[in-house]
Amino acid sequence: MIACWIWSAIACSDPPDPDTGSIDSTSPPTATGATTLSGDLILTDEDNYTYAGVVEAASEPVAAQTDIAVDWGALTIDMLGREIADPAGIGQLALVEFDYAPSDLLTAIAANEMSQSDILDYRLVSAEGRTAADLSELSVLGNAFDPATELVPTDGTWALSLMDLFGARMDFRSLMLLDLSGAATSVAFTDETATVLIDVDLDDRGPQTSAGLSYTADWSAMTVDVFGHDLDDRLADRLLIGHLPTSVLAEVEARFVQIRQDADALYELEVYGDTKADLANAVSTDGTAFPGFTARGTWLLGLECSTCTGPVPLVMTVVTVL
Repeated sequence: MIACWIWSAIACSDPPDPDTGSIDSTSPPTATGATTLSGDLILTDEDNYTYAGVVEAASEPVAAQTDIAVDWGALTIDMLGREIADPAGIGQLALVEFDYAPSDLLTAIAANEMSQSDILDYRLVSAEGRTAADLSELSVLGNAFDPATELVPTDGTWALSLMDLFGARMDFRSLMLLDLSGAATSVAFTDETATVLIDVDLDDRGPQTSAGLSYTADWSAMTVDVFGHDLDDRLADRLLIGHLPTSVLAEVEARFVQIRQDADALYELEVYGDTKADLANAVSTDGTAFPGFTARGTWLLGLECSTCTGPVPLVMTVVTVL
């Protein structure tokens, strides 16, 4: 789908930042013992977290109908504040024309209100192994982009983005808007080009269970996602289980966009079209099956959308392990 180029919630495999002092490296113990509470985790709207977010991106004045040179070699952190160890390791560069004014576009991304019809045109090029490209190198399905005839002012917005792909999941690293009233023939991504400011509140009154090996999650009773939209089981297509070594929720909230970095255990399961799942089918990146919840640290259970614009999961709750 065309809309798939926008990021899915929060993907990164970089190591935790050792300077924060808030996350330790203690691994969760192996789950043991019998289940004393129900293995069914029933999620309701009241269990979901709350979110407020702002997406900011620079608008760079460039010449219309001109082949623009794009450079990202100076990037050291992405728009979510995560480290970029090697900018040549970023997966793709994309050019997209949106049917939005610039300010409305950023608001729509933050609020997860984009639809496929909002994307008027898009082109891609592999960014791996390089840190620069010209717009004329971008294409889609063999259709090369011709800046001389196609890079023209419209009522919408042209935007450049850098992103990584993890299977079907899109992970945005930076975003830049193009103002075609300028004269520049080159642009450069920097650490200040784009930022996402997020405020979340995790509720520890979510589902309760005990340590054990047999669990199901049931979200059929949920009606809305964290953005206030109807929860669509075709959009909530990936279940996420994560363990954070800290038990202080304020620390988890402060580094919410870095959950994938900070988690010492992370399991995923494709759940497209489902409203219930056997958590034993969730696996880590190395294929290890979810072994069950343990009593230490913080366990999070969430639903992500791999084709949505919002920078955070649709659902996230704390699982209290007694």
